[in-house]
Amino acid sequence: MSLEFAVVYEHKLSVLMRKAMMDDKYKYYFFSSYYRFDTDIPRDTWNHLQLVSVKNNEVIGLFGAYIDRETRNVTDIYAINFHDINYTFSKDFRKFLTDLFDKYNFNKINFKVIKGNRAEKMYDKYIKKYNGRIVGYRKNEVILTDGRYYDDKLYEITKDDYLKSKIS
Repeated sequence: MSLEFAVVYEHKLSVLMRKAMMDDKYKYYFFSSYYRFDTDIPRDTWNHLQLVSVKNNEVIGLFGAYIDRETRNVTDIYAINFHDINYTFSKDFRKFLTDLFDKYNFNKINFKVIKGNRAEKMYDKYIKKYNGRIVGYRKNEVILTDGRYYDDKLYEITKDDYLKSKIS
């Protein structure tokens, strides 16, 4: 299990992201009706923390968190697994999520998923495990590259609720 800053793997990450754009199973990740071919790799961690899951120098996945430094809240997270089912990715995602509280000391994590995304079940599992909650659903919130409208689902986990999950 290895999480490293994405900037170190910028070239490999750009190639993997462009390849993912060509695969319909990743349409939920891009949250948009178009593709942007230059991969945003932040040069610092002030507003955006971006890490990659790496095994044997191979990039397995990408994780990111948008940050509101004034409130110490994570305003959104994202994750993309460049492989099908992958144990390293799963372990690293859990570490990424817990590090947001344990290592980086954020107060709350808010994020969303597009209904129908295979990752929705995984997010539901983590929400339950860490005493988070489903905040709500929004109808026809986003248009993806297939030109269709999709609903999204909003989540939040507070640090207090996360800490309670560690002792129960």
